Amino acid sequence: GIRPARRRVSGMAEDGRTLAARVVGDIAWINVLFAVRRLDQALKHNPNWRSQPRVPAGQSDGGRWAGGGAVADDGESGVTRDEVIASDAMNGTNPPVALIGSLPTTNTATARKESILRDTPAIFEVADNPSADGSKPTYELHQLHQVFDHAFTAVQESIAQKLDSKLVMAIIYMETTHGYYDKVHPWPRTLMPMNVHSSYWRDLGWTREELKDPEINIRAGVTLLKRIAARISKPSVAKIATVYNNLSARKVSDYGARVQVIYDNELWWKF
Repeated sequence: GIRPARRRVSGMAEDGRTLAARVVGDIAWINVLFAVRRLDQALKHNPNWRSQPRVPAGQSDGGRWAGGGAVADDGESGVTRDEVIASDAMNGTNPPVALIGSLPTTNTATARKESILRDTPAIFEVADNPSADGSKPTYELHQLHQVFDHAFTAVQESIAQKLDSKLVMAIIYMETTHGYYDKVHPWPRTLMPMNVHSSYWRDLGWTREELKDPEINIRAGVTLLKRIAARISKPSVAKIATVYNNLSARKVSDYGARVQVIYDNELWWKF
């Protein structure tokens, strides 16, 4: 009769409003993701943006970036981004080549951990490894990655510590698509999204409870990546990721090779 029809119409209207709200929410979220991507690309193009001069206020283009400071791969700057990464440890503080010979070489997990915790100078020797397998394993589940959940924090913390934000996103992707079993573990030793080992790294100053906070977790993960990168004489994504996963590693591992693939292809953008 009429009443059931009205209920159907009312239900359809309710469904329509719900769908419309969901679409609006999805569009807003997509805009956020593209904003993060634009910021990430801007940082890649000019990792030294903080030191780049601006046009003085009061002029027609006041506040805009002045010329210079950008790093390009087109040869116009004379320095490629790969060279910047190699010399500055992923936009960090890698020691100049001339000083490397005077720094202690540490290749055990114990010595490397001590150097990272005390933030003392050292060189971690990590060799390239053409045999490392960077292919996707069967247990990697793309749909479980949490890069977009933590993108703003990852970029923000990367800027604060002068690290390549794409490296941080690649680690988050790797850990959350591989380590999802921690969600069902009653007492996981490592905590997402950057899979930080709470007891092993407790002397960094963060408690297990604090590391459950994604912002602190990412801060701890970025701190580890930054200090590892600064101690590898010729850093690459694969080498840094390898040591992040295994502190005693002497050559690039399958883990490191996989993170390199994730980084190069920005797999979090695959839909």
